[in-house]
Amino acid sequence: MTLVAQMLGLESGESVSCVVVDLGMGGVQVSCHAFLPEGVQASLTLNAPALWEPLVLPVRVAWTRTEDEGRIIMGLQFMPQSGTQWLVLAELLRDHLQY
Repeated sequence: MTLVAQMLGLESGESVSCVVVDLGMGGVQVSCHAFLPEGVQASLTLNAPALWEPLVLPVRVAWTRTEDEGRIIMGLQFMPQSGTQWLVLAELLRDHLQY
């Protein structure tokens, strides 16, 4: 299952479309055509067929790297603010690992 995500820089308002490469409880690795600088706080919207509505999580850009073909990979640290966000994230991770 491919997960599509959208990042929105909280200060810049810049929007970046991404595809999820790796997902865990602590964060997510995404592939994008543009990047946000390390340390920037953003809002990440995850769209998945198993979710009734998109999951929006606060994140911090932990690292970035550019691959040979120009693809940008970013590591994002989750910073959920509620137990509900953690629960939905855990359910999404469980469903994602089944595919």
